[in-house]
Amino acid sequence: MTLVFLLLVLLAVLVADWPWRSRAALMAGRTLRVALTLGLAFMLYSDAGIGVGRAWRRAMTATDRVTSAPPAFPSFTPYESGVTTMRREASKDVATLRPFLWALVIVGVAPVLRPALYKYGPQSPPSPSSAA
Repeated sequence: MTLVFLLLVLLAVLVADWPWRSRAALMAGRTLRVALTLGLAFMLYSDAGIGVGRAWRRAMTATDRVTSAPPAFPSFTPYESGVTTMRREASKDVATLRPFLWALVIVGVAPVLRPALYKYGPQSPPSPSSAA
């Protein structure tokens, strides 16, 4: 599902950056790019929650607390157990954020591809002055 999401973002970015001949289509592409960036940023923010708060809440209610890390630490104090459990829960959050981060990378790197798009995009007809 993540790959499909990233491919759809890439397709939307390529459509938005395509060198259309129509001025209205160019403006629509730029608007699509801004809307896509704002939408991805909003989804990233809403999925991330408020900092470590979500991981902290899940660590407080976790039934499978981390109580040791053999062989170096045979047992944890309650504080170490809580911190390690919260780290584990926060790493789960990072895994859910990766698709949004990769999508923002695609949106950010796509302008580098613009010269290639203009090279293969629709060609304008030669001007009459250059034919002579």
